[in-house]
Amino acid sequence: MTDKRKNTVLIYATLAVLSYALHVMIGSLLYEGYNPLAQAVSDLTADDAPGRVVARLFSGVYGFFSVLALVLIVRQYRLIKDKNLALALILLLCMLMISAIGYALFPLSTTGYAGSVQDVMHMVTTGFVVVLTLVSVLLFLRYFYKINETFYVVATVVLLFILMLSPLMMVIIDQAYFGLIERFSVYGVVAYFFMVVWYVCYHRDVVFNRYNNAEGF
Repeated sequence: MTDKRKNTVLIYATLAVLSYALHVMIGSLLYEGYNPLAQAVSDLTADDAPGRVVARLFSGVYGFFSVLALVLIVRQYRLIKDKNLALALILLLCMLMISAIGYALFPLSTTGYAGSVQDVMHMVTTGFVVVLTLVSVLLFLRYFYKINETFYVVATVVLLFILMLSPLMMVIIDQAYFGLIERFSVYGVVAYFFMVVWYVCYHRDVVFNRYNNAEGF
């Protein structure tokens, strides 16, 4: 990966994270009475959400740039030394693509869950996203543990703990804090995406079989 491509990938990943943050912040500001402690992030893009147009715009930008950043990395998967890392990146890309397309096609029909076909498809999308995320994170954990990257191992374990504990917490804890619990998972995945991109870009000699700063792979 050349320095130019590295910088491009990092810019795309940064734009993705910033867009996600703007989607949440602006969507919340335009949604009078929105309670981030109790309501899910998906409520911001629901069909009856006041700021849905702007929230969907920034959510779409997040999806576009996050997918684009991973595509630039995954397109060279044959040169990735470790197959666990290669597969983890591919699954993470699949998750981001399903998330971007699925949530764009099937936003919630109303805040909360009304049980319509559109809402069911929204939940089906969430199911695929959760499964692909868990499998990819487990593969990342195996890779980071194998190469003794302590910081990344700890970060991955923390995310796994959050992802696996959140469903249980949503059942146990009062629904008044549903939104807060969900945010630990959602924000954690977005942050982890950026961390993975950062790792690949700044450890190119470790990640790829052939690395030439002037000519690429």
